[in-house]
Amino acid sequence: MSGPSNAKESPITDHRELVDYLSSGARPKSEWTIGTEHEKFGFRLDDLRPPTWDGPRGIEAMLKGLTRFGWQPFEEHGKLIALLKDGA
Repeated sequence: MSGPSNAKESPITDHRELVDYLSSGARPKSEWTIGTEHEKFGFRLDDLRPPTWDGPRGIEAMLKGLTRFGWQPFEEHGKLIALLKDGA
């Protein structure tokens, strides 16, 4: 799950703006490294269905539960959408 964005909130009106935005996140070749990415997909054990957002077994409940480990909730429009901790 992505955290809150620091990007300006104005629409992109030209493809060059998108290219410039994406290029601004690139590292110099001297700093390139090899890394891995691991996606995690949640599912309910009883019926193998994906969890809903709300409810006692939903994603929101899981995020709220993780706050006991020091994660700080981040809300947008009154909804918990991300957790923040130590720059992550």
